[in-house]
Amino acid sequence: MAILDIASQREILCSVYAHVRTRMAASDVTGAMHAFHLKQRHKYARLFNALGVNLPIAATRLGMIANGTLSPIDAELILVTEQAGEVSGYPLHMSPDGLGVWRIDSM
Repeated sequence: MAILDIASQREILCSVYAHVRTRMAASDVTGAMHAFHLKQRHKYARLFNALGVNLPIAATRLGMIANGTLSPIDAELILVTEQAGEVSGYPLHMSPDGLGVWRIDSM
């Protein structure tokens, strides 16, 4: 049986998400890629590079963490955005890599 320190795990997950947003806002694609699993970095690096000068704008539109589910092996967070009075939500999935560092699988 594993015992989770929910507050600590939540803080780690929020820090990973904050890191990717901060790096995007600074147009630092290489730095942002540290938040992603190795198998996903190429895909997201292509996307972020394609955004070019709009990457910092995209960072502001990622949304806020509203809810989520946590386990020792994965987490799914719901990000919520509001634009023009319309609220939208989408998932952000994270899991620990082989060294136990939490990274983004998909968003």
